Amino acid sequence: MSIAMGPLVSVAAAAVMVATLWLPSPLLVGASFFLFGAGPILWTISQTTLRQTVTPDALLGRVSALFMTASAGARPIGAAIGGAVGAASGPEAAILLAALGFVVQALLILWSPVPRLGSPAGAGGERLTDASAERATFPRPARRRPTL
Repeated sequence: MSIAMGPLVSVAAAAVMVATLWLPSPLLVGASFFLFGAGPILWTISQTTLRQTVTPDALLGRVSALFMTASAGARPIGAAIGGAVGAASGPEAAILLAALGFVVQALLILWSPVPRLGSPAGAGGERLTDASAERATFPRPARRRPTL
């Protein structure tokens, strides 16, 4: 369940930020910003640990690059959507939309099998090796002999 902690903290941050719409308070804003800082840190630590544990060494660079590209690529899209909503309907609507996004993200993670894993390394605590992972899921392509 530790992997769900980051998204849940971000939902709490969004809820506190939404509360500032009805009860404007520097204390609430500060608490929200603190939680918005803590949530992603917890998420990054737990999901990186899981990813590094279950990904074979030979594929770790590719998987990490794909994750970073998708994550960084989604940020400007979300910023554009939030800006458009804020311009059309006001900042309150943008804050509510962002909070809804955090709730959806947390629900997707909670409904996935990931939070119910016994440990990041699996039941036995062992890490997959390149050889065992390739035999299990990634068959090695046949070698081609050079032609002369």
